Amino acid sequence: MLSVVLLLNVGLTVADPELIYIQSVWRHGARTPIETYPTSPYQEEAWPVTWGEVTPLGMDQMYKQGVKLKEEYVDKYQLVSPNYHKTQTYVQSSDSSRALISAYAAMTGFYSGSRGTYPDTEDWPTGWTPIPVHAVATKNEFMLQVNNNCPRRKQLLGETYNRKEIRDVMNKNKNFLDTLRQQSKYEIDDLEDVFGFSDTLKIEKQYNMTLPAWITGDIYNKTQTLGLESFDCIYGGAAFGLPENKEMVRLTSGVLITQILKNIEEKINGTNEYLYHAYSAHDTTLSGLLRTLGAKQALLGHNLTDYGATVVIELWKLFIDTYGIKVRYSANVESPIDTITDKVAGCGKAEFCPLQTFVENRKDYIVNNITESCEMKNTIGPVKTRPVNQQKPKDATSLSLASIVVVCIGYILSL
Repeated sequence: MLSVVLLLNVGLTVADPELIYIQSVWRHGARTPIETYPTSPYQEEAWPVTWGEVTPLGMDQMYKQGVKLKEEYVDKYQLVSPNYHKTQTYVQSSDSSRALISAYAAMTGFYSGSRGTYPDTEDWPTGWTPIPVHAVATKNEFMLQVNNNCPRRKQLLGETYNRKEIRDVMNKNKNFLDTLRQQSKYEIDDLEDVFGFSDTLKIEKQYNMTLPAWITGDIYNKTQTLGLESFDCIYGGAAFGLPENKEMVRLTSGVLITQILKNIEEKINGTNEYLYHAYSAHDTTLSGLLRTLGAKQALLGHNLTDYGATVVIELWKLFIDTYGIKVRYSANVESPIDTITDKVAGCGKAEFCPLQTFVENRKDYIVNNITESCEMKNTIGPVKTRPVNQQKPKDATSLSLASIVVVCIGYILSL
């Protein structure tokens, strides 16, 4: 059972609040669509890399986000040494090539000032220090890859689809969805399909690709609005008149917030040697984390986190044995690292959120045993049988990770 013990402040103060530990969670850089619709003029050969992979633009975004984090936590606060040391920084990624590549790119930026940590030879990439990135196989991953094999989550999603509010949404938009199906030849059967289709269109537009004439401005905008609210609903957020489904949020994001709180506890009691834990993941991961913080709606509404968006949770020592949390957010590569602690549920308007308050307000999302939590309950209701967020047809085979890493490193170091 997670427990954080806070000692009373007995009046012994430190000179100034001291930043002692940070954890960051980011969404990977810009990618290609996971798939496209049959009538799209932009099939896989139209893209620089295969389906669902980080593009050179995404690599550049993550490198720059890494530099931004370096400027804040290496240069400004001097929390982390400019020279890489394995006892200071631990990087973990989902076992997805786009998240792994983004981690490599970000850490190349973060340690761009590292010296004496790579061969000083003519043929070595200038200034590049290899940083280890750890990952757990997807089939065993419940922390960073939220689309996991969790029977209870599929059961909850099936129950959600059977709610009157969702049936009403699908019926109200029947003619619109029929038009999308007929024109795109894409199977749109549920909210996941609606979001998947909207996401493909959004990425094509982001890369300045001309959309087919039948996708008018009104159709595009309605697809995006419906897709974004569908995304929130799928992952337990308040949407379509339904309140937040706390159990769904706990199953998708509880393992991550539980680990974050555990890391903080261990830092305080001296069993966590690291100064920095970095997690490289997905929009689903980052949006889910923001839901556990109670900040998703206030910060983004129904919008997605952008590519490279980063949440940083800072642990500060305020007094002897008294600690506070500051939560910060960089919306994308162009945005600064803003403080959003006032948007975190329970934290109020003060500069720091008292640690005990921060922990107490996360209790609804704590997961002690994800395997037990994911067991189906004996309730009458439909079960979602299609793996959550599995696209139709299945994703194209990815490039080998080794080849992508080479491309990533070569591109970054050519900047």
